[in-house]
Amino acid sequence: MTEDNPVIKVYNENAWSQQHDYNAPIENSLLHIKVIHAKLVHFVKGLTFEDLKRTFIHPDGNETVALNENSGIYAWHSNHHFAHIERLLKKNEW
Repeated sequence: MTEDNPVIKVYNENAWSQQHDYNAPIENSLLHIKVIHAKLVHFVKGLTFEDLKRTFIHPDGNETVALNENSGIYAWHSNHHFAHIERLLKKNEW
């Protein structure tokens, strides 16, 4: 929100998963996600329709993406990950 049409940075998920804190208690990660999502919801609720039309460039394919479109993608992506977790819970009867 502080730049016009910035190029965002992607990260190497495999390299990130090899960091020294990868084996920390899962509760730390769950709390982290909870707090980040709470902050994100608060931030997004304060955006105007004009703000949501703002764009950024995703380096994969050099694609211009609007925030409103990315919000939908993010919601789908989060639900997708949640479905994986749900299936694993059921499969292992946890």
